[in-house]
Amino acid sequence: MFLSGFLGHLGAFSVAQGRISGGVGWAMIAAVVLGWDMWAWWSHQQTLSAWFLGQVRRPRRRWLLASGWGLLTWHLFGGRPDPLRRLLDPR
Repeated sequence: MFLSGFLGHLGAFSVAQGRISGGVGWAMIAAVVLGWDMWAWWSHQQTLSAWFLGQVRRPRRRWLLASGWGLLTWHLFGGRPDPLRRLLDPR
C-alpha cells in the first residue's frame, strides 16, 4: 500500500485510473537486467554484457546489433519518422 501510494505520486511511475506509465515498464526492465546479471555473477554464468560483447566481436553479427541499437536509440530519443511507430501504427 505504501509503495503504490509513493509511486503514484511520482509522475514517471504513475499507476492511476487503470493506466500504467512507461516509467513502470523501464523500472521492470531495469529489475530484470539487474536480476539476471546478479544471478549470472553468483552462479558463474554469462552476464548480458558479456554476451553482447561476444556478439559485437563477430563481424557478421556486429552490423545487426549496431542496426538494432541505432533503431532503438532513434525510437527512444524521438527520431522522426519513428520507425517503430510507423511499423505498429501505419495510419
